[in-house]
Amino acid sequence: MPKQKVEKSPETPPEVETWEGEGGAVETPEQTPAKALETVVEEEKAGISWQEILIQAQGEFPEDIKLMLSKLSKGGKLSIQQWNRLDNFSQLWFRETFGISKKKKRPSIQKPENNLVDRPKRLESLSREIKTDSRRAKLAEEKRNKMEQLHRALKNLDEGESVEEFIDETRRVVSFDGAKQQYFVEENGAEKVIGVGDIVSDYAWGIKYLPDSRMIDATAYRTLAKRILINEARRDLEKIHDKEFTKQGGFSFSKFRERFLKTSKNNREVLMGEFGFIAEIIVREFLARISQNNNLDFVVSRATIKEDRDFKYDFKIRVKQRIRGIDINSKLAYKFLGINLKTIVKRKKVSIGKAAEGIKEEVDEIFILKVPAKDIRKAFRQWFEAGEPSRGPEQFLSPELKKAILKAVTEKLVEVPQDVFDKIE
Repeated sequence: MPKQKVEKSPETPPEVETWEGEGGAVETPEQTPAKALETVVEEEKAGISWQEILIQAQGEFPEDIKLMLSKLSKGGKLSIQQWNRLDNFSQLWFRETFGISKKKKRPSIQKPENNLVDRPKRLESLSREIKTDSRRAKLAEEKRNKMEQLHRALKNLDEGESVEEFIDETRRVVSFDGAKQQYFVEENGAEKVIGVGDIVSDYAWGIKYLPDSRMIDATAYRTLAKRILINEARRDLEKIHDKEFTKQGGFSFSKFRERFLKTSKNNREVLMGEFGFIAEIIVREFLARISQNNNLDFVVSRATIKEDRDFKYDFKIRVKQRIRGIDINSKLAYKFLGINLKTIVKRKKVSIGKAAEGIKEEVDEIFILKVPAKDIRKAFRQWFEAGEPSRGPEQFLSPELKKAILKAVTEKLVEVPQDVFDKIE
């Protein structure tokens, strides 16, 4: 599990191994339920949600699944064999990612054992089970509500009705420049260009957007609105599912932010003990932003608590397109990597290397990425003191550090055009 080592002296700050969480938790094995309950969601109440979430996430899927989803999104038809393949894959993906199933089934009810000798112990155990089941039932209801809420929002969007989620004064308005084909927000009296990658990544920092209803381009409006709604719903579902594996609330940026604001500047260094969590969001979302904004050939996704606990990586990177004819010993030997992030106070450069041999069922290989803690902390402070502008703390990383992180992570995974590196500022 991610952890922070005890600091021996002020002069030698600890190396911090990080995992993110945003709803995750650090815990002992006995605190973790052996299995999370599977939440059954009625398909008729969340019909649009299923397919739209799959379409938005298709970059993470095998090539044949992507082709089927692309065909469906264009109004094409699938064969019976293709439908079976897609249905089986989607059922498994929803179950593993969110703990959700479309199958209608009644949960089995087990009668309590009638054991008079161990009655006190049995009653105590039964009481614990009831509390656990009650908590899981509440989380299951949250997931059902989230899927149904997304279904209603997408349906209203398609029918030209108002979307309840966008009736929120805290959301930042995104406008669209048709001539330049760019999205932008207004900050400090000036227009600031942002990409779709920025809009979806900023949700990790508690920043929510809504498309300007005055957009002339209806397609641009609907495309962005749909992307925002699905991104927020998916991240919320991931958090809820993570909570099924832990009794603790875990790290939450919104809670961290509240404490950070209430703490005087002189004492904020104490809170930076949780900085490992912040660093993981910064690095992960930087990679996600640059990939989506430049339409690069890789997808970045969060690791679940189970993946973090069992396989020891903090986020995942998958190649979108399978390149035919690649030699396994060539430079681009991997398709799916798990990244274990470490921030090190005395480190001045970025480095990456394979993790020790161990379990890696979900990915081709696990790499340990080491980054300089001082630079990451500085970027976070600058962003916070600037009033938390759009594009997150990542924009305050130095160009050199951004390029080094991108190169280190993608070097054995996918080719990144030189002009992408040249545009980094």
